[in-house]
Amino acid sequence: MENPSLTFVSPSILAGDRSLAFVVAHEISHSWTGNLVTNRNWVNFWLNEGFTVFTQRKISELIYGEDMANLEASVQYKSLEDDIQNYGVNNNYTSLHPDIGNRDPDDAYSTVPYEKGATFLYYLQSLVTKPNFQKILQEYVKKFRLQSIDYLDFKNHFESQVRIIYSEPDATTIINQVDWNAWIFSPGYPPKKFEYSKFLPLIKKLESKFADDVNQSVDFLLNNTKLPENFNTTFVGWHTNLKLFYLNQIRSKLDKFTNDMYNLLLNSLNITSTNSNMEVENLWYLIGLKKNRVDILPFVEDFLSRTGRMKFIRPMYMAYAVVDRQKAINAFNKNK
Repeated sequence: MENPSLTFVSPSILAGDRSLAFVVAHEISHSWTGNLVTNRNWVNFWLNEGFTVFTQRKISELIYGEDMANLEASVQYKSLEDDIQNYGVNNNYTSLHPDIGNRDPDDAYSTVPYEKGATFLYYLQSLVTKPNFQKILQEYVKKFRLQSIDYLDFKNHFESQVRIIYSEPDATTIINQVDWNAWIFSPGYPPKKFEYSKFLPLIKKLESKFADDVNQSVDFLLNNTKLPENFNTTFVGWHTNLKLFYLNQIRSKLDKFTNDMYNLLLNSLNITSTNSNMEVENLWYLIGLKKNRVDILPFVEDFLSRTGRMKFIRPMYMAYAVVDRQKAINAFNKNK
């Protein structure tokens, strides 16, 4: 939780390998986007979180390089897709301007303002180039510091900055490309598919450095019902983002992922160890629940007893309830 000059951090991000440092970068980034410039009300929550995710990824880019920052974004984009599917693509809570009314705001809380908001900013960046968008955001923070704003304030600022940076007719052409109503008010997936190689010109495609190795490993397992040679060592050596990308690729192909394959990974990768990264554990248990593996329920219950992070426990309880609703309720009552 971000507070000016003081961040409260869940132990779940202390993974031992600094792989979840992006969470710290996110909370520190809130000093500018969220605390110095604040959303006027909670329907504009994405002005806090979307901007902060965008800034966090810039920090990751400077530390680890663009490819790793894009891999991180790709992994988190899968979380956005999951939340949209869970709500339903037409649910108002999947828009950047949800109508919460007098309902519990927690019901509307998800990765939507984070990842859909960041996606929108990447789209705007793609229209004006990275250096120009950096200037626009620097002026944004200067102009609105110590103020609470809504999306119209940002919209007007973006358009005025475009007219300062670009001469006509280029400025009008750029401005007319942005369908603000679609981005802000439409439920469901972002109006523009988040293709990093397209939205971030001049960088290597994500697949060129990381994803090919992961996809080859996944395909080898699915086609041969065995792991590549020394894969357990390979997996341990991967950055957490690669491990998450690997598990997400399996989640996208669960119809081909058999119980024998599950057992291979279970016996080789030791993911159920409490020494594992909780992000990796989370995806592994979600896969197991989706495959109706009742043998992992004790591990799931242990996991739920060790964390209170909404990011983990909401989808985990939902998946658990599909397998055994009463046991899920009992686990919740024990931990609530």
